Amino acid sequence: MIQINVIAGPSKGASFKPDEASFIIGRGRTNRIILLDNKVSARHAQIDCRGGEYVLRDLDSTNGTFVNGQAVQDVALKVGDEVRVGQTTLRVMAVSGGPPAQSAMVSIADADAEPAPVQVRFKREDRPLPEPSQLAQDVSAPGVVDAYRNLLAMYNVAGIIRSNADVDRMLDEVLDQIFRNIRAERAVVMVFDDETGELASRAFRSRTERPDEEEMVISRTIVNEVIDRQETVLTGDATLDERFNPAQSIVQQHIRSAMCAPLSAKNRALGIIYVDCRTEAGTFKKSDLELLTAIANEAGVAVENRILRDANLKAERLAAVGQTVAGLSHYIKNVLTCMEAGSEMVSMALTDGDLDAVRRGWGIVGRNERKISELVLDMLSYSTERRPARTACRLNDVAADVADMVKPAADAAAVGLVLELDPDLPDVRADAHGMHRCVLNLLTNALDAVEGREGASVRVSTGRDADRAVIAVADNGEGVPDELKSRIFDVFLTTKGERGTGLGLAVVKKIVNEHGGEISVARSAEGGAEFKISLPLDQTEIPAPNIQ
Repeated sequence: MIQINVIAGPSKGASFKPDEASFIIGRGRTNRIILLDNKVSARHAQIDCRGGEYVLRDLDSTNGTFVNGQAVQDVALKVGDEVRVGQTTLRVMAVSGGPPAQSAMVSIADADAEPAPVQVRFKREDRPLPEPSQLAQDVSAPGVVDAYRNLLAMYNVAGIIRSNADVDRMLDEVLDQIFRNIRAERAVVMVFDDETGELASRAFRSRTERPDEEEMVISRTIVNEVIDRQETVLTGDATLDERFNPAQSIVQQHIRSAMCAPLSAKNRALGIIYVDCRTEAGTFKKSDLELLTAIANEAGVAVENRILRDANLKAERLAAVGQTVAGLSHYIKNVLTCMEAGSEMVSMALTDGDLDAVRRGWGIVGRNERKISELVLDMLSYSTERRPARTACRLNDVAADVADMVKPAADAAAVGLVLELDPDLPDVRADAHGMHRCVLNLLTNALDAVEGREGASVRVSTGRDADRAVIAVADNGEGVPDELKSRIFDVFLTTKGERGTGLGLAVVKKIVNEHGGEISVARSAEGGAEFKISLPLDQTEIPAPNIQ
């Protein structure tokens, strides 16, 4: 057996005792050890029991696997080893030789509703398994099984809530736990929109084959009762429930069983979690109601905390912008001085009739006007909270368009611009304008990094890494110093001196994070810096339920 504790990172405090001979560590939901860390790959590393010892193997992860500070590919683990994956540090607390202890499965079915068997795993070394006949005679066994299931589900929910994920991702993960433990056909989380005051869907699940084509209608009667009374509502059979007459939507939609719980914090309704089943009555039991209520309570507090956190971050961001006005004004003053010089050159050239001097002066004015324009756009992008308008976006087209825009500047600076586009790269659901701004900022920085360098070159590439689309910008400049890599995306940090504002990379990171993506920097194959953006390919649109 092996015990692994999380000592640093988003899941700090979690502990794992896997009893399999082989298991995966990563962000993927099917992994044995799930880490809610956006720097960890979906399938980051694997641990195998070989000849009485546990061996850690990196699965070609994006950011690598480190044991005691050293990058590794395949290494035997021992007690006290610290494993770093992404921003998470794991410590090996115990290792015992031999394969994991065997386990057994017990299935207990409710005789009334005959639901799918509830499977519970007991370790033989912890407690003996009773005989099936004993379980059947023990009336408390179903309650024990349900309690164990609910406890395990709440443990997983607590780990999700402790993570630093945004509200949408957190609610999506919470809905996964509900679907795993409650026999619902459909489930949705809805949160009140600050601007409209109406409920808007933030996460959705359905067991149908094409959930994106499904229209979900929720009973207004249920929603009002849940919001007004701040209590969970359960209907075992809507067709017989006196609260719903045949004209109401819950009956018209052929809903047999439904539950709805409020997302609340400080006696304020933030939204609802709704689940239903259209195939049979009596689907949900009392234990399901208790689990949904507990999850909704925890999720409500988490949503409230994230709202407050986001408000604080927004205030801090605006304060930071205000505090740096002096520094930005110095940068703007330098740009305006150059523009004035260019304007004066144009004026004198027109008086002398020197068209070559007019062109040179106008070029100076144009270049500095673009600097002012980019500065304003970066300030707006960084200081404004927004949700990306996701549509089908072709990253190849975005990269090619940005390359066309900067090619004249690259040619003028004698910089070789190379495009390496993956023709088989599928579309991603992204804000094309936001992605365009990200690539433009990265490409502009790369051109600045190789300015005046003999044989200067910049490469823009696209590709696919497992379930993520990747777009990268690399150069053969001096690269990013190691001491700055951890802070390179911090706002107002610049390596350009008076030529930079320190907003560009911060804006890129903000836009990428809004898309649920990741951005990283490493040494490029050309010897300079390579900035890589990765976006999840599976970003299906969340259908918006109607409330009637």
